[in-house]
Amino acid sequence: SFKSLNNNWDGYNAIPLEVESASNAIFLINELGEKNVEKINDFYPNTHGTISFEWVNESNEKLFVEVGNEKFSFFVKYNNTKPKFFNDMEFNNENIKKLSTFIKSI
Repeated sequence: SFKSLNNNWDGYNAIPLEVESASNAIFLINELGEKNVEKINDFYPNTHGTISFEWVNESNEKLFVEVGNEKFSFFVKYNNTKPKFFNDMEFNNENIKKLSTFIKSI
């Protein structure tokens, strides 16, 4: 359904999900594996052409990922700790494995 978004889809000049971001999101989901993907609580387009995924566990600990045209970023927030931010991550095995490790802990 994100393919049907047009410019200004939110009424505030948002751009639609970009093809490269969508392709990267599909790649990332395939690399993360079924067990991690099953745990996704929500996913949505962002106003600047990217897509986000979120994981939230029963203790309200959270992990959010934003996938763009060239890189992805994420943060994780466990109870009683400060959020951990990982910005401008390349789509490579090491970074995807790091993300996967955090997802498994949520």
